[in-house]
Order: sequence, then structure tokens, then C-alpha cells
Amino acid sequence: MPALWQLTPDRVGEWRGIRLAALRDAPGIFADAWADWVDRPDADFLPPLDNSDFWAAGHVPGHPLAVARWARHDTVADAAMLMSVFARREARGTGMMDRLIHHLLGRASGQARRMLLHVAAGNDPAIRLYCRHGFQPTPRAPFPNRDGVIEIEMMRPLPA
Repeated sequence: MPALWQLTPDRVGEWRGIRLAALRDAPGIFADAWADWVDRPDADFLPPLDNSDFWAAGHVPGHPLAVARWARHDTVADAAMLMSVFARREARGTGMMDRLIHHLLGRASGQARRMLLHVAAGNDPAIRLYCRHGFQPTPRAPFPNRDGVIEIEMMRPLPA
């Protein structure tokens, strides 16, 4: 069973490393580009660690193979957002991301009534993952993110 640990500001190097790997290995999936982040200092990677419930999974703490986080939605009072979901190639298909998402859904339960997420249209492996966890597309039309990647919104209710 993989280890889970919280990513806090003192673990910014772990987040920086896996975020850069995500941007390099999955161009067009995230709203940011690797070239825009590779030379940035660790301080630029701190905000998500400060303002969300951020977790990593791996064989040993300190070496994340998968990450995800959730935070209260900025504008929808009863909702939370699942974000920054990424698994390195060697973690895909191992159940590591399933365990991480299950953990985050449990942590958000009772704090929001529903969990939303945005996923790149055509990212079928991610969409299948989210469907396994009860997410369904919302009626919102697909929309471009700030880099022009077309995304769809998905939602699942959370237990009270």
C-alpha cells in the first residue's frame, strides 16, 4: 500500500519536482507550461501548499509519485475543487491515485456538499479515474482555460 503524506510549505521541493515533471511530461494537460516554471524559485511554488489541503503518495514519504489537493471553491459556497492531480508514469495503474483521491474526498466530506474538478477534454485516462470515484460531467459547456486547453467540469456529491 502506498504511503500518503501532506505536502506543507516545508516540503516545497517535493511539490516543485513533481509539478515540473507534470508540466514536462503532460504538455497541454495543465494550464501552465514547463518553460514558464522551470527557472522559478521555490517561493513561487508555495501558494498551493499554503492555501489548500495538499497530499502526495509514493512508496516512501519524500519521494512523491502522485499528488492532488483540494480547497474550498472561490465562488460556489457549498463546493470544493479537486486540483493539481498528477501521477508519474511509474505510478499509473498502481492504485496510488485511487487511494489519494479517496483520501482527499474523505477529508473534504463535511466541509463542502460537492467536489468539482476541471479536466482537459480528451484526457480519457483521467476522466475514467474520476468516473471511478463518482464524478460525472456537469451541464456546463466545455470551456478553454487560460492557455486555450479545452476543459470539462465534473462533479460528485460529498457526504455530510
